[in-house]
Amino acid sequence: MLKTIEAFIAAVLVITAIAFPTQVLRESKALGELNVKKSVFNALEILDNTGKLRDYALNNETQEIEEWIKKNANPFYNYRVVIYDYSTNLTNVNLPERKNVLSVSYFLAGDYENFAIREVRVYLWK
Repeated sequence: MLKTIEAFIAAVLVITAIAFPTQVLRESKALGELNVKKSVFNALEILDNTGKLRDYALNNETQEIEEWIKKNANPFYNYRVVIYDYSTNLTNVNLPERKNVLSVSYFLAGDYENFAIREVRVYLWK
């Protein structure tokens, strides 16, 4: 009887030792991705507050936006910026053919002088 209880406790410990670290790794990866996405959004927000993001988006200047993000977000990721007008891709940018691609969308509403709504979508991957 005692050996059965000891075997059961040993089995529970082994299963816990195997399952727990993989769960922690999955959660830490998800938090890491969330932090990277938040840093990209914050970089876009700062650029929007300077007034430059709207100009870049209206002129489809994706390279300037990508350079700003590389300087102000995680430099270990690759970035691709695509600008949309409602549902139409206004930029001629090829998207990466990878499975693990994250995206961040930032919407620019129209203003009084130019009612051109834009979505700045940033794709990022390692």
